[in-house]
Amino acid sequence: MAVHPGYYGANSSRSAGKIQEYRKTFWKTTTSLDGGVKESNIADIARAGVDEICVGSAIFLQPDPGAAYRKLTE
Repeated sequence: MAVHPGYYGANSSRSAGKIQEYRKTFWKTTTSLDGGVKESNIADIARAGVDEICVGSAIFLQPDPGAAYRKLTE
C-alpha cells in the first residue's frame, strides 16, 4: 500500500523513491502497488520497477471511467 488504507484518492507522491529502494533489496520479487496511483504519477511508478499497478479512484471517480483507463494504459 502506498497510502493509508481507506483514504480513497489519497496522494502517494513518495512512492517511486520507496519502490526503487525496495527493488534494490528484493529484485527477484514481483512488486505490486496499490494506493494513490494517478495519471500524474503512473509513469514514474512504472519506471521505478513496479510489475503490477492497482488503480481505483483514477478510474472510478472520473466522469468517463473508460477514457480514464485508456489514458492510464497509454
